[in-house]
Amino acid sequence: MKDHYNTNELVSVIIPCFNHGVFLEEAVNSVLNSNYSPIEIIIVDDGSYDNTLEVASDIMHKYHNVSYYYQSNQGPSVARNNGISKANGFFILPLDADDKISDKYIAQAVKKLKSDKEIKIVYCNAEMFGLKNGPWKLKDFSKRRIASHNMI
Repeated sequence: MKDHYNTNELVSVIIPCFNHGVFLEEAVNSVLNSNYSPIEIIIVDDGSYDNTLEVASDIMHKYHNVSYYYQSNQGPSVARNNGISKANGFFILPLDADDKISDKYIAQAVKKLKSDKEIKIVYCNAEMFGLKNGPWKLKDFSKRRIASHNMI
């Protein structure tokens, strides 16, 4: 049964994954713990040969708003674009499989995007976790850098 929601409110979280099965559940859970709704999560497996399929299958059986797609290895940008092509949301959040977001991030991002129609991209301060800890110094925003490589 399809959920009934205003598609102008839906956020599609696109998670490209290549051999990050060990991190995937934690990334998905960070989205599911969001204080924002409605959300759909689209995992795009970019030709993994680890346990990504098993982890994604377990997640999909638990949550109706998570979907999984497999593609041969073509790189994260192709996987991201593949996920975006399957998205139903008005807002798109790309999230790498080895990253997490705070529970407030999506709500604050949507609020900011809705407050000014000229704003097309939002991002926040980042913090490293795992082997490295502390603030992650991001480069200043640049249209050129965002178009040419992942600066966020």
